[in-house]
Amino acid sequence: MKRSHIALFRYLSALWLSGVVTLALATWACFLLGLSSATAACVYLVNIVLLSLMDSFVTAVIFPVIAVGCLDFFFIEPLFAFEVANPQDVTTLSAFLITSIVITSLVRRLRRLGQAHREQARLLDLTRDSILVRDLENVITYWNRGGEELYGWRREEAVGKVAHQLLQTIFPAPLERMTEELFRSGRWEGELLHTRRDGTRVTVSSRWSVQRGDEGAEHLGGIDGAAGAGDGEGEVAR
Repeated sequence: MKRSHIALFRYLSALWLSGVVTLALATWACFLLGLSSATAACVYLVNIVLLSLMDSFVTAVIFPVIAVGCLDFFFIEPLFAFEVANPQDVTTLSAFLITSIVITSLVRRLRRLGQAHREQARLLDLTRDSILVRDLENVITYWNRGGEELYGWRREEAVGKVAHQLLQTIFPAPLERMTEELFRSGRWEGELLHTRRDGTRVTVSSRWSVQRGDEGAEHLGGIDGAAGAGDGEGEVAR
């Protein structure tokens, strides 16, 4: 058996064990406290959402089904039987099942998106060019490792700052005109003069572009690469 299969088997075993134990403890606590079916359903839902953070299709479908069985057996009349005497309870169980599956699916999707964004950020850190993302107010929202190496500010120091103020940018033309061109064509390219953290100046070949997110939000992306010497002392950005 390949190592990947063994690792998958161990992961699924741990997932099943933790899920079964978690739901069993929740059932025991709710039954011991004499909670109503509605309250028990809320407790189950919280546990299922936490289990869904382990990111498995099993948690998105199987555990909600198990929770519905526990609700029916322990908290809905007749007790200790997989029967439903009141038609309204059928609606309650169906609503709980659908809600659980929808919520766990959304949690898994958000986790995958977060992982994808982290992977993209890791890849952007591999380039030596400075890559930064700004909002429409020119506030930095992303700053890669290349920016740290080129300008000297760490990511946490740069994010949240106005880019042109932080870098003391000297533009080749009025900023308003450059911004108009950026939004008209979707991109702008040219040379800028920036000041690094140590006070030395560097001329960079800069490329700006307008990035639109999934919800239509606009951001300004920029890539800066060394274009020549720095200030009069002959500093060169590397």
